[in-house]
Formats: sequence, C-alpha cells, structure tokens
Amino acid sequence: MQNQTVRRWRSIGLVCCALSPFALTACTCKSLASAQAQSPIPNPLELDAKGDGWTEISAGVVPVISVSGDGKFFVFGNSNGLARGLHTAGPGPFDIPLPSAPNIGGYWSNDQQTIQLANGDMLLSWNGYSNTFDEQFKSSEWWNKWPTADGNAPGGVGYPVERGGIRPAELLWRYSAQDDKWSTTVNKLDAALVGALDANGKVQRSYCAQGVPWVVGFDRPELYADPWGVDKTDPTKQRLVLSVRCQRSDDDSRQIFVSNDSGAVWQDSGIRLGGGMASVTATSSGRLFILQGTTLYFSDDHGNSIAPASASGFDVTDPGHPLAALQGTDTGVGPPFVAPTPIAAVGPSTVLAVYPSVEIVTVNGISISRQVAVVVLALVPLKEDPTPIIFVLKVIRAKAADGSVILPMFITDDRPLGNPASMLYWLETTSKPATPGTDPVTLVARYVMFAGTGAFPTEAKDLSTAQASRRRLSIPTASATT
Repeated sequence: MQNQTVRRWRSIGLVCCALSPFALTACTCKSLASAQAQSPIPNPLELDAKGDGWTEISAGVVPVISVSGDGKFFVFGNSNGLARGLHTAGPGPFDIPLPSAPNIGGYWSNDQQTIQLANGDMLLSWNGYSNTFDEQFKSSEWWNKWPTADGNAPGGVGYPVERGGIRPAELLWRYSAQDDKWSTTVNKLDAALVGALDANGKVQRSYCAQGVPWVVGFDRPELYADPWGVDKTDPTKQRLVLSVRCQRSDDDSRQIFVSNDSGAVWQDSGIRLGGGMASVTATSSGRLFILQGTTLYFSDDHGNSIAPASASGFDVTDPGHPLAALQGTDTGVGPPFVAPTPIAAVGPSTVLAVYPSVEIVTVNGISISRQVAVVVLALVPLKEDPTPIIFVLKVIRAKAADGSVILPMFITDDRPLGNPASMLYWLETTSKPATPGTDPVTLVARYVMFAGTGAFPTEAKDLSTAQASRRRLSIPTASATT
C-alpha cells in the first residue's frame, strides 16, 4: 500500500512542468515524495499553446503502474493531438499515436482530460466527433444541417459542405495497467445516442447533436471518476461523471452525464445548468457536489438529478471577498477566457471551493489592485433539507506585495477515503509590470496542502522559483493517508 500511495502522489511532482507554457522559465520541477529519489524525467515538457483560453492550454499527468513494475508517466497536452508520453527509462518526450477507430476523430487538439481508475487503468478523454452512418439518424434534421440561418456551412473558412452526420462526441481511450497497452476499443459519449434536458426540463434524445463539433456542440468538458462508484463484481467498471457544455443554435446549457461502466454506456443527462464551466467531486456520504462559478449544487443520486434542497444552488462567495477577476493591465498577464472552478472533497459531506477575488494594497506609496484566491469550506449537513455552512478557510496571496494569484487548481487523492488529502497549486506573478503587455512577467508555482478532519491548510510553499530551482514537495506520508 505504501508503494501505491507514493506512486499515486508522485504525479504531483510533474504538475509544475505540465503547466507549460505558463511556467517555462520558472518550472523545471522534478520533485517527488520526500522518501523517493528524484524523478528520472530529465526535462520539463513544453506544450504548444492552442485553444481559446488558458483552461484549454493544459496537460494531464497520469502514472501507469504495470504488472511488470515498470512505471510510466503519460503526459497529454494540446500539442498536435497525440499523446506525449514520458517513460522512466526514456531520454525524454516522444509522441505516441492513439489507437484509431472508424467514424470518430478529433478536430481540436485541446479539451483533453486524463483520469486514473481504481484498478490502475487510465482514461484519456478528447473532445471530438462521431459520424457513425446509422440509418436511424440519416433522416434526422441535424444530419446535414449547419447551425446558421440559411443552413449552410460557414463561408470562407474551409468547412465541408456536407456535414454527413458529424456530431459532438467525447472520445475515451483506455490504457490497461494489467496489459500495459492501449485498448483497441474507443468508447465515446456520442451526442446522438444520449438525451439531454431542454430549456423546459424535458429529455430529448440527440439534443446536443445539432451542434457541429468544430463550430459549437460539446465544449469545456470535465471528466471525473467517483472513487466510491466501483463495481464490486467487476473492478474494471467505475462510475464516471462528465460535465460538458451543450451548445445549439437555439440553446446553450451545461449537461451532466453519468456512466456506471467506465464510459462504455452513458445515461441520458439528468442535470442541466447554465453554459459555463462546472467541476464535480464525490464524498464518502454518496453526495456528488457540482461547482459552477461560485454556485454550489449537490446530488444525492450520483449525478442523476440535483437534490431539491440545492435546486437554486448556494453562493460560496464571502461579502468581504467577492468574486472579481483582474484584467491583464493589473496583473501583467491576460485573464483566462473562462476561470477554472476548483473543488475538492475533504470530508463525508464537506468540500473546498476556490474563486478569484481582488484586494487593494499599497506598494511604495501607490494604491494598486492585485488578485487573490479565496478558499472556502462548505459543509452540508446530512439531513433531508440541509442548510450549508460556508466560511473562508484561507486567502491565497502572492509572495510579492504587487503580485497576483492566477489559475488555482486542486490535485486530490482519488482513493475512497473519508478525509482525502488535497493539494491546491497555483501560479502567481512576482511583480506588477510598469507597462503591462510589454514588460516581461515572471510566474512561479506554489502550493498548499489540505489534510485531516478539519482540512486545515499548511503553510504555502514553493513548487518553483524565479531562478528555476527545484523544490521538493512536503506531502503527507503513506501512513497518514491510508
């Protein structure tokens, strides 16, 4: 168990490197747990910057523990749509083509998600398309219809004239830890095969299929594996929850889909929210929490419906630290198109949520604005009509008096523990440039650990420094988390 714990936490040491291009000079981290040797990976991996927002310029780092004991790290990023893998025995990064399958593909090499299942297998999801030529769909109104007023393809941008049934799909590749290879089967959440909730709350089959993948359709997905949703009769099957934007020419919503067999079959959506990003996490009580912006919802049936007590959601903002995001003229760094929504389970029915706020400070006699990250704890009593208790646990501030905190995100223990440990990491600027957009801005990565029944945070520590020096993580030992 100790080896499994160390290996599971070992991926944290790669987070800083996986955040490129934001930390290209500041991040050369190779740190592992304090009981381990340094990572054999020689250099950070720089990913190409694609996507229309920072939340899409991301990477996933997943350790694969094969039966032979030859551990691997796979790093998936935007890049060229291929898996960029890092082997412990290899000299550096290399591209690994994913197994292909008929009538599916991906147009944008972004919106990728990587998760690890309880049995050690890894899932890679990719925002793509499906166009299976099934007779039941050829007569559908969306088969060749484009989401424009005249029904034609957008002019002058190289889109095909005939749509041919192409519709959004979240593609799922699975890497087997037992067989140490990719599965030849590519599962998918096909927009034509599932129903979604329309504006009236009615389930309509193929509702999200109207959108064309590279125009609208599915967008900004969040894939989550429920640690408590493992099939006891077949550990290879685990409950997945996928939050994804469903865009049409006449509607824009966020739909929650659930699969009970690791993505082979998906249920119709039972939860509809606004179109913004949303993140989910499950707790040991069986509750599934959903954070969209600064509004918190929960489900008591594993994501099949919103609990009546949270139908309108709960605002997690604090009057003294309201939601507010700075512009690039304040931070020196352009703001994300859509801010991330960090959420982590820390108790049987308790979660942490993080949102950006703004403080006015005086530096060298000058009043300036800087961005901070507010960490709130939300405790929802386990009763029929609970009123949540929400309070500020910590305010994350940059080391530099005129620095700003950007892009906070959680890494959390993915085992079924009542009080899992979580690491909140973020990037921060080391100063406010005199001429934003012209003067260089240095970014460094830092982190805080949350562990134990009270989820009290540790002191903030460096993942990297402006001098690109390495930092070793201080994380809970295996005995403290098992």
